[in-house]
Amino acid sequence: MSRKLKQMMQFRGRVFSALLILLLILLAFRSLDFRRSPSPEGNITSISSEFRYEIDNGSSGSAVLPHTLRQLDSRTAITVTLNIEAGKHESLLVKTVYSGLLLYADDQLIYEAGLPGSYPNWLLDPPTLLAIVPLPAEAEQLRFEYISPSQRSTLNLPVLMAGNESNLLEYVFHQNSALLGISALMILLGLMSVISSLFFSRSSIGGKPFFYYGLFAIATGCWGLGESNATAFIFPYPVFLYCMAMVSLAALAIPLLSYALLILRPHNPLLIKLGRSIISSVLLLVICLQIFSIKGFVGTLPLIQISAVLGIQIFVFSVIWEHFRYKNPAAKRFALPSIALLIVSTFEYLNYSLRFTNILSLFFLSGTLVFVMMLGMIAMWNARKLIHEAEESRRTAKKLALMRQMSHDMLTPLTHISTNVQMAAREPETAEERLANAQADVMSIADTVNHVLSSENKEEPL
Repeated sequence: MSRKLKQMMQFRGRVFSALLILLLILLAFRSLDFRRSPSPEGNITSISSEFRYEIDNGSSGSAVLPHTLRQLDSRTAITVTLNIEAGKHESLLVKTVYSGLLLYADDQLIYEAGLPGSYPNWLLDPPTLLAIVPLPAEAEQLRFEYISPSQRSTLNLPVLMAGNESNLLEYVFHQNSALLGISALMILLGLMSVISSLFFSRSSIGGKPFFYYGLFAIATGCWGLGESNATAFIFPYPVFLYCMAMVSLAALAIPLLSYALLILRPHNPLLIKLGRSIISSVLLLVICLQIFSIKGFVGTLPLIQISAVLGIQIFVFSVIWEHFRYKNPAAKRFALPSIALLIVSTFEYLNYSLRFTNILSLFFLSGTLVFVMMLGMIAMWNARKLIHEAEESRRTAKKLALMRQMSHDMLTPLTHISTNVQMAAREPETAEERLANAQADVMSIADTVNHVLSSENKEEPL
């Protein structure tokens, strides 16, 4: 097969692959336009009537859910009272954000969450908790007795949804389906990559790039699962989910930078190594502060967010610098997805701080999913290239070994030929025998050359 024909077939294969990926993405988006809506029967409603609140420091007021009380002292008691229509709702969807809660319906305790003993002492504050709470049919007043967090000066009072239990559960999964699906897909892609790294570790190219790529995808997916409200109903271990989300967010940039070191092979890796060391130190610091009950993850959340964004910025800066300064071909392939990742990560950080929207994590996870998929395509292309280079190296090494062996195999007959010819000239009576021996050595050399040529012909198709 000619070289030109091979190049034409490779080009056609790439065009076909790109077209197939484009059609699959189009099919996915067209399919997602028709998402199943919650059942119309027994519709859920948000309780948006005005409520009264009283703070332990003597201040009080009224507001409408959702609402945030600010500038609170640690472990402040807050009482919220809300009137409802008796018999209208079967259950409530109650969410607490790092706070303790006692919920009363007409002075009857119907729910408690985040109280001491329900979470480990080293956690300092309870994690975010979500539950569907049945309402007494005759209840006309709800009283929420909160204990504000110790690690922040605000108390979030989320929107209160009411309806029957099945519809409330369906509502939770409907609202979190995209976040849950993207997170699960990220973890699946990560696990596949880590498993692939075990295969490549036994080959000549090594599996470390696939391993770090997989860890980045898994960490990002675990963070998304921890952030999703629906996960609490699938895996009812809120403390574990809370720690998983915080640690994953703090750690996700570490495998990303390690991946960059292996794939980019930067001319000056100091910045990437320094960034990885800083983020690793932040991860170690926040875990130690939490475990030893000095400062909780909630209190160090700004530091965690900044370190994650910093790691991504270092990655993007290194890619752009390598591309424009050194014309690094690997950096050129990373440029566009890296800039997109920087934009979504920066927007996500601003959204956490300024709350442009209540859809947290979804923007970053969506952008990261696209980034991870593009990274996967680049990784596979790079793996094919490394396999080809490794095969070429193997061929070269084999040829050198063959040449060394041939040189050894030819040296002895050549020595014999030289000796026989010299002796034939000096001793004419043995010339016939000497020349016959020389002829045999010549045939031995010819056999060696033919063997080398036949070996070359067999290797050529590879």
